[in-house]
Order: sequence, then C-alpha cells, then structure tokens
Amino acid sequence: MRVCRLVCWINKYICSGSSSSSSSSSSSSSSSSSSSNSRSSTCSITSSSNRGSNSSSSSSSSSSSSKSSTLVVAVVVVVVVIVVVGAVVLAAVAVEVVVKVVHVIVVVEVVVIVIVVVVVLVVVKVVHIVIVVVEVVVIVVVVVVVVVVVVVVVVVVIATAVVVVVAVVKVVPLIVVVVVIVVAAVVVVVVVAVVVVK
Repeated sequence: MRVCRLVCWINKYICSGSSSSSSSSSSSSSSSSSSSNSRSSTCSITSSSNRGSNSSSSSSSSSSSSKSSTLVVAVVVVVVVIVVVGAVVLAAVAVEVVVKVVHVIVVVEVVVIVIVVVVVLVVVKVVHIVIVVVEVVVIVVVVVVVVVVVVVVVVVVIATAVVVVVAVVKVVPLIVVVVVIVVAAVVVVVVVAVVVVK
C-alpha cells in the first residue's frame, strides 16, 4: 500500500513538472511567434516600400528613355529632310546647267551649219562665175573651198566635243555628290530605325 502511494506521488510530481515545463515552453513559443510576426510585418512593409520605389524608378527611367529616343528620332528626321532637300536642289541645279550647255551647243551648231551653207552657196556662185573665165582657176578655187569647208567642219566638231567634255566634267561631280548625299541619308535613316526598334 505504501509502495502504491509512493508511485502515485512520483507520478503526480512528474506530471506537474511536465505540465509546468510545457506551459513555459508554450509561453516561450508564443513570444517567439509574436516576435517573428512583428519581424514579418516589418519585412513586408520594407518590401512594399522597396517595390514602390522600384516601380517609380522604373517608370521614370522608361519615360526618360522614351523621351530621349523621341528626341533622337526627331533630330535624325530633321537632318535627313535637310540632306534630301539639299540633294534635290543640287540635282535641279545640275540638270539646269546641263540643259543650258546643251542649248548653247545646239545654237552654236546651227549657226555653224548656216555659215557653212552660206559659204558653200557663195563658193558655188563664185565657181560658176569663174568657170566662165578660167577653168584652171575654177579648179583651184574649188579645191581651196573644199579645204576651207573641211577645216571649218573639223574646227566646229572639235569645238563641240570640247564644250561637251567640259560640260560633262563640270556636271558629273555634282551628280556624284547628290547620289552620295542621298545614299548617306538613306543609310542614316536605316541605322536610326534599327537602333530605335531595338
């Protein structure tokens, strides 16, 4: 009987100790959970503030990048327009110069042809008159007239060729410059378009 009481007393002692230790452990766990809850709330506040700052910085950077790209595109468009207008003006000037040179050449050739025709008619008249007088003199005059006509024609052809060569030499560089300017403008537009798209 005494042994049973002793065993019961030991069991009660053990149970009370375990209950007190469990209560203390539960209180410590509750305090640790509250502290962890406070830490998590602090972390959530910090992360939300960080997210807000990140979103504002990203929006400002995107707006600044869009403004800079728009400014670059506007500048490039203005430069390309100026270059194309300059190229068109140069081309118009070159075409006008060529037209004037061709007009002058045509006028000179017409005048030379008229002069040659008049000379031939005069020579024919002279030859007709001279034929009546002396046949030998007529032959000499005819030879001289033919030589003169040939010389005049050769001189006219050479002068025309020289004028054409000079006109072409003066106009071709302008056309080359216009072509180079237009090609450079197209290349700049393509490069800027590729950069803006990327």
